[in-house]
Amino acid sequence: MEHLVLATVPIINSCNLSCPWCAAHLSSQPIFNTRHILAALAKIEHPIHGIALTGGEPFTSLRILDVKRELEHAGHRVFAITNGTLHDQIWEFVTGDTLDVAMSVHNPALFPEWVVAKKYELLAECRKRGLKIMAGLFSVDSAEDIQLACEYILNNRDVFQTSTISTVYRSDQPGMKMEDLLEMVSLSLGVEAEIVFQSPGKTVLMVDGYAIVLRRAPTIEEYTPEYDIPGCLFMAWDGNFYPVAYAQYYNEEVLA
Repeated sequence: MEHLVLATVPIINSCNLSCPWCAAHLSSQPIFNTRHILAALAKIEHPIHGIALTGGEPFTSLRILDVKRELEHAGHRVFAITNGTLHDQIWEFVTGDTLDVAMSVHNPALFPEWVVAKKYELLAECRKRGLKIMAGLFSVDSAEDIQLACEYILNNRDVFQTSTISTVYRSDQPGMKMEDLLEMVSLSLGVEAEIVFQSPGKTVLMVDGYAIVLRRAPTIEEYTPEYDIPGCLFMAWDGNFYPVAYAQYYNEEVLA
């Protein structure tokens, strides 16, 4: 399997929500300009599928369209990872029928009703426009979380291009093992899924031609090169791209 890299870049520190499970506690990191981002991208050895703009909430940035244009001018495909609530800004960002947006879903039961409603409104508008987006169900922490995540995916599969389910990132507490995550997801889906790729940190399932990516977050002690499989890289404090787990733990150490 060829691994394409999605390079994630924080472009703003603020957010219009304050979700307790979010990595936004790391978002006081420096915001890099386009020149720094392009220099860091040049160091990545694998094919770059695209650049994901994040934050905070990227659509609170007044510069998001400028950043997108600058990176596209340099030949990159640009996405945004959003909480799905700022619809006017999202539709300004989306062009044509491209898959420009990944919505951070999490467990809908954790959100206030107005936030859940906004996410469903975004999905409804995507259906009307004939667009598909990517769904990120991050920070699953229990069998109940996984059940809810799988139900959400199956109920909205028509509007999701791909979905990612990821366990909680904790630097000092053992997390769910990949085999346990895979077993619970398989049971929750209730349909036959084909494993097309598997590693300690990442498994890709195909369900009737639909891809579901499972990510198992390692602790610092568990982290090994086996978790460095290209997929999603995150721009860390030092201006370099690293696997998500490594970047998060590196940034936490700097903040400490």
